[in-house]
Order: sequence, then C-alpha cells, then structure tokens
Amino acid sequence: MKLQLKQHSQRMAYSEVVALRRTFHPFIVRLERAFQTPKFFALLLELCPTDLNRVLCMEDDDGRCLGLPPERAAKYMGQVLLALKHLHLNDGIVYRDMKPENILISHLDEAKLTDFGLAKVVNSAERMTMCGTRGFVPPELLKASADTNYMDALDAFKLDAYSFGITLQVTLLGVDGAELREVRRKGPMMFPAELEEHDNRDILDHMLKEGRLSPAAHALLVDLLRHDPLFRKALADDETANHAFFCDALGCTDLAKHLLLNH
Repeated sequence: MKLQLKQHSQRMAYSEVVALRRTFHPFIVRLERAFQTPKFFALLLELCPTDLNRVLCMEDDDGRCLGLPPERAAKYMGQVLLALKHLHLNDGIVYRDMKPENILISHLDEAKLTDFGLAKVVNSAERMTMCGTRGFVPPELLKASADTNYMDALDAFKLDAYSFGITLQVTLLGVDGAELREVRRKGPMMFPAELEEHDNRDILDHMLKEGRLSPAAHALLVDLLRHDPLFRKALADDETANHAFFCDALGCTDLAKHLLLNH
C-alpha cells in the first residue's frame, strides 16, 4: 500500500495512476486498486519483497558492495529495458526517474519498474521539466534548466536512456562505479558520481582493463552515457535490446523472446 499526502503530491499521484492504468507489462509493477481518503491518495500495488538498491547494498564476504554478476545484472536490467521500451513505443510515456530504488524485485526474482510519479506522456505541447534524482539526471536536462530555449530541443526518450545507463553502471560495478551513502529514513543507498563524460569514461576504461567489465558491457555503457543525446543509443532500438552484453550474458539472440517466454 502506497500512501501519498494530498497536499504534497496530488499531481504526482495523479500521474502515477494514469501511467499505471494506461499500460500493462510483466516487468511493470501491477496496480491492483487506487482510492483516496480525506488525507491520502492510496495505491494498492503488486507486492514485491525487495528492490535493486537493497540488493546492491548487500555486502559480500569481504564487506564490499561490488555490484551483481553479469548474468544477474543482464536479467534485471534487460527486464527493465523491455518495460521502458514498451512505455516509449506503445504508450508514448517517458519515465524520468530511473534508479535502482525504483526497480522492485518480485518473489519470482523478476525486476518490476515502479514509482511513476514523474512519468509523463510526451507531446509537443508540453516541455520537459527538471526532475529526477541527482546523479541519474541526464546532462542535457541540467543544461536545459539553465537555458529554457534548450528545452524545446530535448529528445524526451533519450533522457531515460541516460538514466538507464547510469543504473546499469551502478548495477554492474557497485562501489567501483558509485558511492554508498546512508540516507536518513531510507538506509544505505547507491549514488553515482556526478562526473564529466571523459572522467566517467576513464572509470569504464579502467574497469575494462581490470576485468570488472566485459568488452560488451563497456561498449553498451559508453553508448548509453554519451552526454550529447545525438550520439546516445535509444532504448527503443532493437540493437540496444539485443546488444551483445545482454545476449552473451543470458545466452540468447533475442532479449524479448528470452525474457518474455513464460509470460
């Protein structure tokens, strides 16, 4: 049960209900019921026992949080990719809040995208506004917040591609690609460093050299984390979903067929 105070989050609650009622996908959390009390908006959601951030913050035998093995990372992030691709192509929705905390893990060990309070149906009449979580916010949105004329040139769906790339980096590298912090009332959380593109590229190159990233994972992250959206891969492109990173890690040739086979 998700409760939102009416005076603080009326627009976000409305956006979430609209998005969840508009779309259905096996890797998007299911909305069972929506109702309100005099004080709260209430959403009854599919029950999932944990989320990706909590999984990433679990320490290994050496007391470190080093991310997930490629196979597990490819499964979870491949499922999220298919959910975002569905939103982009079928519903015209840009998600705008991609981060590990918003990826639930179901009792069947499947990733489920949740928290649609910032989701927005893309149309030419509305501009993208500044929103999201620091570290996961695409660089062009930061630029646009300082230059409102730049807002009109934004590719809304490429915003999700960058945030997805950052989330994938954190998932694969843990504290080698992010910082572990204690957040009041939430506990430990992974936050990516806010770096220039060349500085982050240096980290990826070093992780490749050290064997922490495969060549395919390195290539995908470089393509998704371009600061210029013109050169950034789109999540809706088939070559992104069927990238060698996913296919090699999962032993498949078609990500959608592999992950949706039992749905």
